[in-house]
Amino acid sequence: MENSRRTDFRKKCYAKLLFKDDSIPGYLRDISKQGCRVEILESPPWQPGERKKFVILPEKEIDISPVHGTLEIRWIKKEDFYWTLGSKILSLKDRESLNNYRALLSYYQNLRTDSSSK
Repeated sequence: MENSRRTDFRKKCYAKLLFKDDSIPGYLRDISKQGCRVEILESPPWQPGERKKFVILPEKEIDISPVHGTLEIRWIKKEDFYWTLGSKILSLKDRESLNNYRALLSYYQNLRTDSSSK
């Protein structure tokens, strides 16, 4: 049986995410080397196990370019007014997206470190 539990610590974050094939917008709420948690406002038309193309749109203030890739939906949970999706990053489109994803991880890791030391 495959273990679907994450093995990497996730960092709280905020960025917009678009599921490209379905044009469904979401909000990135945490991020790790292996995956991310996304919130969407409408009932998702997918099931766990499906693969979706995405683009992460970081906040303009942090000066990181978009990240393009493919993720696998691992789980879906209905909340009060939205749905939460756990996902595993399967691939990033190119080296630029890989570098941008690493920059996003680094930004939120440093932000957490900086804010906890004050």
